[in-house]
Amino acid sequence: MKFICVLFSIISYSLYSQSLNSPEGVVYEPISNRYLVSNAGTGTSGGSIVAYNPATQSLSDFIPTGVNSPKGMCIINDTLFVTDVTSVRGFNVTTGTNVFNVDVPASNFLHDITNDNQNLYLSDNGANKIFVVKRSTQESYVLASSPFITSPEGLYYDIDSSRLILVSFIANSPVQAINPVTGIVSTVRTTSINQMDGLTMDNDGNYYASSWNTNNVVKFDHNFLNAPVEIANSFSGPGDIYFNPYRMEIAVPNFINNTLDFISIVNNIASISNPYSIKLFPNPTNADFSLSYTLKSPATVKIELLDKNGKHISSLKDDQEKRSEYKLEYNAKSLNLSKGVYFIKISIDDELFMKSLVITG
Repeated sequence: MKFICVLFSIISYSLYSQSLNSPEGVVYEPISNRYLVSNAGTGTSGGSIVAYNPATQSLSDFIPTGVNSPKGMCIINDTLFVTDVTSVRGFNVTTGTNVFNVDVPASNFLHDITNDNQNLYLSDNGANKIFVVKRSTQESYVLASSPFITSPEGLYYDIDSSRLILVSFIANSPVQAINPVTGIVSTVRTTSINQMDGLTMDNDGNYYASSWNTNNVVKFDHNFLNAPVEIANSFSGPGDIYFNPYRMEIAVPNFINNTLDFISIVNNIASISNPYSIKLFPNPTNADFSLSYTLKSPATVKIELLDKNGKHISSLKDDQEKRSEYKLEYNAKSLNLSKGVYFIKISIDDELFMKSLVITG
C-alpha cells in the first residue's frame, strides 16, 4: 500500500481461490454486482469463466464448459464477448446462453478485446495483427499488422478520440494509436516498460497498463504527455486489467499465481468529500429516482444523462441557480431508459461530478 500523491491513494487486496485457473481477463457486470473472470486454463484448453461477487467475496461458475482458453472480455448491452484462441464468443450475461460465435480466419492466438458498440476490435499476439469483427454481419478483417505492431496485447477503444490505444508484450513497449477506419498506426509514447499486457481507462481519461516484467500497474495521462507513474506493484503476471467506475477500483487478474487483486483508487478528493452533498436515490431503480444537491452560493448547474459509454442522451438541467437545497425527480420510463447502466454528469460552475445509474427493468 502506498500514496502516490494527495489526490491518488492505493489500497490493494487479493482473492485466492482454487476456482481461478490462469485468470487473464476481468470485467464488471453492474446489474448483478459481480465481476466475470476468464480462466485461460492451460495452452488452448481447460478454460472457463467464473463470477466473483464482491459483496460476499465468493466465486461461482458462469461458463464452466464450452470455451477453450478465454482471455479478453467486454460487455455490450446484455452480451459478454470474449476472445477464445481463434474465435470470438458471446454469452448472455444473465443466462449464460451462447448467442454469438465467430471464427477469425488468419488469427493465431487472440488476446484482448474492446469495442465501439458496433464493432469488436481484437489483438492477436501470435499473428501480430489487430482484427475487426462486425457484430451486425459477423465478418472479420485485419485492421493493422506487422511490421507496424509486434506482440500486441492490451487494447482499448478511446471514444472521445475515436482511436484504438495499444500496448504490447515486448521490451520497451511503445504506446500506439490505431485509426479504426484506416488502420494507420502511430506511436504516442515511447517507454522503457517491458511486456505490457492489460490496458484500461478511468473516468478522467487516464490510462493504466500492467506489466509482466515488473509485475506492476502504471498510470498515463490521457494524452501521454508525461512519463508513466507506478501506482501498485507485487503482482504475479498481471493480465487484462479493468477499471470499474461504479466501485472506483481496478481489478487485476494474476495469471501466474491464480489470484485477483483490487486496487482502490481515489481520483478526486473533491468528488469523494462531496461538497455539494450530491445524492442519487434509489440506485439501482426500476422506475422513479431523485437527484439532490446543495448550493452554498449561486452557481451554474448543468446536468446531463449519458449512456454507459459516455455518449450524451439528453440534458436534464442547464440553469443559473441561487443558494438553496435542490431535489430533482425523474422517471426511467419517461426518460426512455431501458434496463442497463447510465451516467449522470453534473457540472457545478467549473467542477465536474459523475454518478452511475443502474436501471434494473
